[in-house]
Amino acid sequence: MVDQEFEIVITAPPDRGRMAEIWMGSDLLAEIGTSDDRQLTIEICPRVDGTPWRINVDRLVRAIELGKQKLSQPSPFRVD
Repeated sequence: MVDQEFEIVITAPPDRGRMAEIWMGSDLLAEIGTSDDRQLTIEICPRVDGTPWRINVDRLVRAIELGKQKLSQPSPFRVD
Protein backbone atom coordinates (compact mmCIF):
# COMPACT_ATOMS: atom_id res chain seq x y z
CA MET A 1 0.00 0.00 0.00
CA VAL A 2 2.81 2.43 0.82
CA ASP A 3 4.28 2.35 -2.72
CA GLN A 4 1.16 3.21 -4.71
CA GLU A 5 1.11 6.36 -6.80
CA PHE A 6 -1.33 9.21 -6.36
CA GLU A 7 -3.47 10.80 -9.04
CA ILE A 8 -4.79 14.35 -8.62
CA VAL A 9 -8.10 15.09 -10.35
CA ILE A 10 -9.67 18.55 -10.41
CA THR A 11 -13.46 18.43 -10.18
CA ALA A 12 -16.23 20.98 -9.71
CA PRO A 13 -19.33 19.40 -8.20
CA PRO A 14 -22.21 21.92 -8.36
CA ASP A 15 -22.87 21.69 -4.62
CA ARG A 16 -19.22 22.00 -3.50
CA GLY A 17 -17.27 24.10 -5.99
CA ARG A 18 -13.86 23.40 -7.44
CA MET A 19 -11.78 20.80 -5.62
CA ALA A 20 -8.78 18.53 -6.03
CA GLU A 21 -9.38 14.84 -5.44
CA ILE A 22 -6.42 12.72 -4.39
CA TRP A 23 -6.80 9.16 -5.63
CA MET A 24 -4.64 6.23 -4.60
CA GLY A 25 -5.30 3.52 -7.12
CA SER A 26 -9.08 3.14 -7.33
CA ASP A 27 -9.64 4.60 -3.83
CA LEU A 28 -10.47 8.24 -3.14
CA LEU A 29 -8.07 9.28 -0.38
CA ALA A 30 -8.90 12.94 0.11
CA GLU A 31 -10.50 16.08 -1.26
CA ILE A 32 -8.88 19.51 -1.10
CA GLY A 33 -11.26 22.44 -1.37
CA THR A 34 -12.00 25.91 -0.14
CA SER A 35 -14.14 26.46 2.94
CA ASP A 36 -16.72 29.22 3.32
CA ASP A 37 -14.03 31.50 4.79
CA ARG A 38 -11.78 30.84 1.74
CA GLN A 39 -9.28 28.65 3.62
CA LEU A 40 -7.95 25.53 1.92
CA THR A 41 -9.17 22.42 3.70
CA ILE A 42 -8.60 18.73 3.24
CA GLU A 43 -11.17 16.04 3.89
CA ILE A 44 -9.68 12.58 4.40
CA CYS A 45 -12.03 9.90 3.13
CA PRO A 46 -12.43 6.53 4.86
CA ARG A 47 -11.27 3.46 3.00
CA VAL A 48 -14.02 1.39 1.44
CA ASP A 49 -12.82 -1.76 3.21
CA GLY A 50 -12.59 -0.02 6.60
CA THR A 51 -8.87 -0.61 7.10
CA PRO A 52 -6.63 2.35 8.00
CA TRP A 53 -4.62 4.19 5.39
CA ARG A 54 -0.85 3.49 5.50
CA ILE A 55 0.91 6.03 3.29
CA ASN A 56 4.46 7.29 2.85
CA VAL A 57 4.40 10.79 4.42
CA ASP A 58 6.68 12.43 1.84
CA ARG A 59 4.57 11.15 -1.06
CA LEU A 60 1.37 12.30 0.63
CA VAL A 61 2.81 15.78 1.23
CA ARG A 62 3.84 15.99 -2.45
CA ALA A 63 0.34 14.90 -3.53
CA ILE A 64 -1.25 17.56 -1.32
CA GLU A 65 1.11 20.23 -2.67
CA LEU A 66 0.32 19.17 -6.25
CA GLY A 67 -3.40 19.37 -5.48
CA LYS A 68 -2.96 22.89 -4.08
CA GLN A 69 -0.93 23.91 -7.13
CA LYS A 70 -3.54 22.57 -9.56
CA LEU A 71 -6.33 24.33 -7.67
CA SER A 72 -4.47 27.64 -7.92
CA GLN A 73 -4.35 27.42 -11.73
CA PRO A 74 -7.22 29.01 -13.66
CA SER A 75 -10.03 26.67 -14.57
CA PRO A 76 -10.18 25.75 -18.27
CA PHE A 77 -13.98 25.94 -17.93
CA ARG A 78 -15.97 29.11 -17.64
CA VAL A 79 -17.94 29.37 -14.41
CA ASP A 80 -20.69 32.04 -14.27
